[in-house]
Amino acid sequence: MLVNRALIPVAVVAALFLSGCVESTVPVETPTPAPSYVRVSGLFAVATKIEGDVVIDGRGYVLYRSALDRSSPTRSVCTGSCTDLWLPVPSAPNLRLEGINRELVGTYRRPDGRTQLTLGGWPLYEYAGDRTPGDTGGRGIAGSWWLVRPDGSLDDGH
Repeated sequence: MLVNRALIPVAVVAALFLSGCVESTVPVETPTPAPSYVRVSGLFAVATKIEGDVVIDGRGYVLYRSALDRSSPTRSVCTGSCTDLWLPVPSAPNLRLEGINRELVGTYRRPDGRTQLTLGGWPLYEYAGDRTPGDTGGRGIAGSWWLVRPDGSLDDGH
């Protein structure tokens, strides 16, 4: 019987694993469900080539605001099922800021009792359709959802 000598080490390692003599070094990833309400660690102003200066969270996701919301007094029109697509950015203690005036950052008590971050009095959101940091897929949706500038104003595409 001919045996391929290259397969002998593979067979030995397989036998050791099966016998429990060798510990696996291959990490096993357990999928973690995405939280529906992610805490942010900071707000950061970043310069982009296309959109100009915009605000991102500590994970690198761009933040949005609705042109239909109000800043004085703060009011959000996004309630109920709207928050499945437009995720209110929760308030956070010891929020790190870079390129954003701390005096412009505040909070708003939503009708559901949660506290949402505001910038210049405007409620802040993430777009559930943005899958990776830097995505701007929510920009311009329904003609009212826009990226947020570091002063709280919106980037309405003009």
